Amino acid sequence: MSYDVPSQAGTAAPRGGAGAGGAAAVGGAPGSDAMPFACVDALFKKACISCHSGDNNPQLDLDGERVEERLVGQASSQSGSCGGRTLVSTDGSPSLLLQKLSAAPPCGARMPVGPMLTNAEIECVTRWVDSVSSAGEN
Repeated sequence: MSYDVPSQAGTAAPRGGAGAGGAAAVGGAPGSDAMPFACVDALFKKACISCHSGDNNPQLDLDGERVEERLVGQASSQSGSCGGRTLVSTDGSPSLLLQKLSAAPPCGARMPVGPMLTNAEIECVTRWVDSVSSAGEN
């Protein structure tokens, strides 16, 4: 089973977060509530928010607006081996969000629970992380 992620023209910037004009594709104008990639928003809704939303997991709430503000530069509040790892790193160190998508994450269980994401889905999340982590440095 795979999660369908809609393909939308113009929603994914090349690796590194730069769009056609060279600027990071981070959801439009400053203060915009839009997610930079529609595929990530759709993927989070289909594969993640049943466990990672609002009251279920307030720190790792992947539902709704400004999700990047809850992830970029934030340390995991989990106890155990994942505790303290940066969810989306801005300093070039590994981002826990991406590590948890791998077949053998360095801590805890692989996400999402159930079928693994496709390579295209993981690439979409990777590009999104690259984009929002670069924006967090500015």
